[in-house]
Amino acid sequence: MTLLLYIKEDGHLATVVVETSSGYPALDIAAAACVGAAGKFVAQRDGGRPIATWQRMRWNWSLTEGHDPPPKP
Repeated sequence: MTLLLYIKEDGHLATVVVETSSGYPALDIAAAACVGAAGKFVAQRDGGRPIATWQRMRWNWSLTEGHDPPPKP
């Protein structure tokens, strides 16, 4: 799955958007919640000055043997 993150100049996460779903809404929500709970990020810089940017994050889920993913709605 792919998440889009909008990181403000101060490094705080402003927005998380699921760009490409894992195919399981519960896993998409869990990934977005994990990223949201991560705290501050390092802001991009332009000429040494921090700027707000959109960043793309790929998130790969793997399930251990014997654990099935949640059912699709």
